[in-house]
Amino acid sequence: MQIISLGHSCILLSFQHVDGKENTRILIDPWLSDHATGDSMGRFPRLRFDMSILEPIHAVFISHAHCDHLDPYTLVRIWKELSTPPILFLPISLRFLEPVFRTYLKELDIRFLEPHTISTFRSLELLGFFDVATHFDFKYHNR
Repeated sequence: MQIISLGHSCILLSFQHVDGKENTRILIDPWLSDHATGDSMGRFPRLRFDMSILEPIHAVFISHAHCDHLDPYTLVRIWKELSTPPILFLPISLRFLEPVFRTYLKELDIRFLEPHTISTFRSLELLGFFDVATHFDFKYHNR
């Protein structure tokens, strides 16, 4: 696995498949624009880059709805500028935003991570937890 920090909360994870021929890349909490929602936060120096340098991005995961983790400016750029739109993974707690995402992100494949349910994505197992302190099951980490 490769972890690439893209500033603030934004991380690009790259997982190499067992066959060594392909990677799966997941962008987490992308805030890659100059401003956060409502323009209440700004980035200095300003970000100027071609979105295609991040390709391929197979999935985007948004952890929660704070404006420095869920940046609509970045999401619109990703869906508009990448050659293949990624899959959007959200915790079930963000289901209320589905209509907004479907309105502004064209060709959207959206998947919700249910609590304590494994979702398989490109040979990876994704698991949603929302009550870690009381129900965390270490068996998922010790396979």
